[in-house]
Amino acid sequence: MLKELKVSTFVFIIAALFASGLAIGGFLGRTSLKKVASGEITAALVLFNPSSVYIDTVKLLNSRDPFKRLSGYYAYADTRLIDLDYLYKRFTEEESPVIKNTIIWAASRSEKTDDVIIFFKKVYKIGSKRNQEFILNYIETIDAELYNDFIEKVK
Repeated sequence: MLKELKVSTFVFIIAALFASGLAIGGFLGRTSLKKVASGEITAALVLFNPSSVYIDTVKLLNSRDPFKRLSGYYAYADTRLIDLDYLYKRFTEEESPVIKNTIIWAASRSEKTDDVIIFFKKVYKIGSKRNQEFILNYIETIDAELYNDFIEKVK
């Protein structure tokens, strides 16, 4: 009986250590990838060698070539690590209407709908007519009632 208790306690401890290791590793991995994507470099990069996809994305986003930056925004959106403050900053820095629309599209891929709407409100005010139409199209696909509220608030 005592031996069975020791074995089950040992198995429980191993499972708990494994689960906590996965949770900590996942958290540190997501945190370091968000920092890499937003241009910040941390000590976590030394410890956790991120995949070359993320490094390539950062290189593309910081390229002088607008076509490479455009590719970078698509790669950034695929990471699902959407930082709306970062995208707003990039929106204000970009000159190309196509890239600005891509930033709007990338922001729409965030799972935080309320934050996306706040982002859209900020961008709507400074965007071109085409950017505004693009924003309205995305909001209309989310929710018709939200679309009507949004139009009332931005006018």
